[in-house]
Amino acid sequence: MKTMYLRTSVISSLFILAGCGGGSAITNAPINNPSLPTAEQIATYSDGQIVELGTNISQLSNAALEVLSTATSSNNPVGQIESLTAAQIAALSPEQVQLIGTNGANSVSGVAAIRYLSNSAWAQLVSNSNQVGAIAPAVIATLSGSEVAQFGNNFNQLSDAALAALTNATSLPNNPVGQIQSITPSEIATLSLHQVRILGAAEPDGTIGTSKINWLNSATWSVLVSNSAQVAAITAEEIPTLAADEIIGLGTNINQLSDTALAALTFVTNASSDPIGQVESITAAQIAALSPRQVQLIGTASSSGIKTAPSINWLNFGTWQKLVSDPTQVAAFTSNVVPTLTAEEIIALGGNLNQLSDAALSSLTYLTNPISNPVGQIESISSQQIGDLNPSQISIIASIERGTAIAYLNISAFGSLTANQVSVLTPINMMDVTASELASLSPATLSGMAPATIMSLTIEQKRLLSATQHSACGC
Repeated sequence: MKTMYLRTSVISSLFILAGCGGGSAITNAPINNPSLPTAEQIATYSDGQIVELGTNISQLSNAALEVLSTATSSNNPVGQIESLTAAQIAALSPEQVQLIGTNGANSVSGVAAIRYLSNSAWAQLVSNSNQVGAIAPAVIATLSGSEVAQFGNNFNQLSDAALAALTNATSLPNNPVGQIQSITPSEIATLSLHQVRILGAAEPDGTIGTSKINWLNSATWSVLVSNSAQVAAITAEEIPTLAADEIIGLGTNINQLSDTALAALTFVTNASSDPIGQVESITAAQIAALSPRQVQLIGTASSSGIKTAPSINWLNFGTWQKLVSDPTQVAAFTSNVVPTLTAEEIIALGGNLNQLSDAALSSLTYLTNPISNPVGQIESISSQQIGDLNPSQISIIASIERGTAIAYLNISAFGSLTANQVSVLTPINMMDVTASELASLSPATLSGMAPATIMSLTIEQKRLLSATQHSACGC
């Protein structure tokens, strides 16, 4: 009987053709079969021969899988690894996949070269949750943004170490968009609070630092912050990394931020990356969603760890107007907030100026600054606002600056004082009042002054009074 031999080929290397009674049988070779191609032989295979292995690729030794290469040549125009089919990837165990190309030409020793898989093979790989769970951090570092975007609903199967290894780094031409920027809305939705906290958080020294969620694309960020539990989990360390548009993206879920996260908000700007500060970016709808207690926490953290005044003076004007239209919010202003306010912000308080606590009123200042506050707070108070204050509140304002601050009212506001309001003014309160201010008071108002206060008025102060005014005050 004459035994027929096949030509040396991929198939002959995987299968044994045995003569038996003139017939033949083809059987799968076990992994320890000496007829399997060795690592040395695999290294010489063309792309076509790799494909011809079919699903029997799973029978290759570990060493043979390790030498699979990304190198190209006339025989390998694509490269062995890129030639692998989806069916072949499906036939391999997670452990085998993580061996692919770890010792091949042009490879990084010990790191699976699966980033070179074709689109269809990669799609097959990441559709398997066990395969995704086996991807090592070192492999993650090699992936392109487009490959990260294909994890889909299995994104949450990545290990903590793999999630932490994701990076925002970009490079041309392979990674014009970073891995974290490439995470899709559906992928972020699969992650737990803990998993979001470790996104890209690996530090060079091996420790876990602050997540890089600030690098998420806008659509993915929107999905993340639409989840109130995810917003509540944002840490005080993550807050300073967020851009103004990300703060705006929080929407009304801003009220889900923890106290420490609200305190970490900053007014600081950067001409290139953050031309608008976080506090300034808060919208009117967002401020309306916060309780008075939460508003008083905004931006109170400091590098020294000492709590500072809230940074609400940095709110944009539209948001400020919304805030101070709520009397309960104004009533919550503290004495360390009021001195930070501009004249424009004092005017915007409108009729709710009278909702300030006594301590807050007493912290109003007459001081000016040629750059930031050319008009002092007391001088900025309008006549309408004066009309809403009771005599006790007028007395509080008058007591500022050693009791002489009433003279800092603008002449329109001063002239709107009523008899009941001036009845509380003392001789000391009137010391710095000018002749023009005194003359702006109506006869009825002058008649309401206490006798001792009228007696204290100087000739200089009274020189512009009309006969009617003199008669009204008896001075």
